[in-house]
Amino acid sequence: MSILNDNIAIGLTTEQKAKQDHKYICTMFRNIRDRIEEEHNIIWNIIWNNERGLTAQEVLDDFGTDAYDLFLFSNSIQSLLSEADPEYNHLVTPSEYTVNTDGTITIGTERV
Repeated sequence: MSILNDNIAIGLTTEQKAKQDHKYICTMFRNIRDRIEEEHNIIWNIIWNNERGLTAQEVLDDFGTDAYDLFLFSNSIQSLLSEADPEYNHLVTPSEYTVNTDGTITIGTERV
């Protein structure tokens, strides 16, 4: 079947092939960025806007001493998104929180 063959580059110059690859790479990076942001927002909403009625504290309590790692990873993701898109708006926790020495998180008062 000819539609399954990668014949799209037949007859193209080196420059045309390079431009196609350039466009493909840029598209893939945009898709990766968009997917990371989408998945991060889902996780964020599970913690801070839980549709199942759980508080952020209840969600984070289940992570136990890994809760701080979750926050570190979230910050790393947001830094990556900021580098990829300078217009990216960092998400700010709606409540103050304390990182305990054992890695657990204690949610404090709501930010105003």
